[in-house]
Amino acid sequence: MPSPPAAAPYDHVDTVFTADAVEFYPHDVAQRQRFVCATYYLTPESEATTSGPVATDGPEVNNRDQDSSDTDEQGTTATPAVAAERKRIGQLIVLDVVEASDQGDAKPPPPPSHPYRLREVERHDTVGVFDIKWCPHPIRGGKSLLGQAGADGTIRLYEAGSSPTTAITTAATPWLTETARYATDAGPGTFYLSLDWSNRLHHLANEPNADGEIKVVASRNDGHIDLLQLRPDGQLELTATWEAHNFEAWIAAFDYWSPTTVYTGGDDTKLKVWDTRTGGGGPDRPVIVNKSHQMGVCSIQSNPHVEHLLATGSYDEYVRLWDTRSMRQPIQETRTDGGVWRLKWHPTDPARILAASMHNGAHVIDYRPLSDGSKSNVPVTPDKLAGTNLIPVEDFTSAHRRSVITTWFTEHTSMAYGADWCYGFGERGSGEYPQAPTQSLVASCSFYDHALYLWQANYP
Repeated sequence: MPSPPAAAPYDHVDTVFTADAVEFYPHDVAQRQRFVCATYYLTPESEATTSGPVATDGPEVNNRDQDSSDTDEQGTTATPAVAAERKRIGQLIVLDVVEASDQGDAKPPPPPSHPYRLREVERHDTVGVFDIKWCPHPIRGGKSLLGQAGADGTIRLYEAGSSPTTAITTAATPWLTETARYATDAGPGTFYLSLDWSNRLHHLANEPNADGEIKVVASRNDGHIDLLQLRPDGQLELTATWEAHNFEAWIAAFDYWSPTTVYTGGDDTKLKVWDTRTGGGGPDRPVIVNKSHQMGVCSIQSNPHVEHLLATGSYDEYVRLWDTRSMRQPIQETRTDGGVWRLKWHPTDPARILAASMHNGAHVIDYRPLSDGSKSNVPVTPDKLAGTNLIPVEDFTSAHRRSVITTWFTEHTSMAYGADWCYGFGERGSGEYPQAPTQSLVASCSFYDHALYLWQANYP
C-alpha cells in the first residue's frame, strides 16, 4: 500500500520541556486560532525536592517518567529507585496561529510559501501535565474553562480571558487564570492521567440550569476513575470513585450522547464501559469488558456528530471504530504503525479523525464511502450543531466505508503525544471552518524533542 501524503510544517516552537498535549480554544470565533500546549518534565536528581514513585515501571511506551538522557527510542526504563527522587514540573504555553505577515513579535518571518506562523502569548509554570481539555462550551457568565490533569494528583481549572491579546501577556494580566483545584486523597504518587467533560453536545450545554450537571471524569495511574461535578461556585466536588483497571487507567471519556456512560482504557489492554448511575460511590462492575486490543488502551473519543460511534486508540498501533450498541468486534480497524496516544474527531466533518501516533508522527484518517474513492462525500455541519445525528453508525462499517490515511505528518523525531484541529482558519483567511473543508490546520507536539508544530492537512 503506498504511503499517505506527507504534510510539510508551517512553523514550529521549542517547548523547552517535553510536550504531551495540545488543545485549541473552541469558543469565541475571534479567539479560535488560540491554543494551549502542555508540557511535562522530570527533573534530574540534583534538582529534585520531592519524592514519589514513578508513573509506571512498564514498557517505555507506557512510561513518560524518563528524560532524553535515560531513554532511547527502544525505551530503556529508568529504575524506580532513581526516578523516585525526582520532581515533576510542567508548563501551559498559550499560542496564537497568525497570518505569516503578522510581525507582532521578534520571531523571523516564515518562508513565503507558509501562510501561517505561531506566536507565543504566555507561559504558566505548573506541575507536570498529562492531559488538558477545554470545557466544550462556556459556562455561567460566559466563562471558558480549561481542565488540567496533573502529576501531583490534582485536577485544576483555568479560566480564559474574554478578549484576545495581541502580544505576550504579563504576569499581571494573564489570559489563563487558575480558578479551581481538586486534589485526590489517594496518597502520594497518585497521578491524574486524563480527563474529559460531559457537556460536549449543545442540547445539554444550552439548558439554562445545565451548569449543575457538568461533570469531569478523570483517570489515575493506580487504575481508579474519579467522577467530579462542577459546583455553582466553580469548584470541583468528587461524586464517585471506583477501581476500573489493574494497572494504569490511561484514559477515561464520556459518551457525549449519554453522559451517564463512561468509557475507560487501561494498561491491562481492556476497554470498559460503565454506567455511573449504578452503585453508591461509583459503579461496582462494568457493563462491558472488551478484550479486543492487543496492548494498552490509551485513547477514547465519542463522535459528537454520529450517535453510537466510538473511536479507540491503543499501543497496538490500531485506531478502531465501534458501534457502542454491540461491541463484540470493531466496525473499522486502521493501522498507523505507531501507538495511538490521542484521537480527535474533526470539529465539522463526522467522518474524519486525527491521531497522535507516538513513534510514527500524526495521521489524519478519512472514512470514505465505497461508492466514491476520491472524496469523503459526507454531510457536514458547523460545530455549533454538534449533537445532530448526521450519519447512521451503520454507515461506518467496512461494508459501506473504507478508511484512508489522507495525511501523515512525519517531522516529529520523538513520540507524538498531542494533536488537535485548529477551530479557526479552516481555509486561508476564512477565520473559521467552512461547511466542507478541503484542508485543516493542525498543531501537534512530541515528547523528548520538545517540539510543537503547525501544519496543514489536505484531503486529496
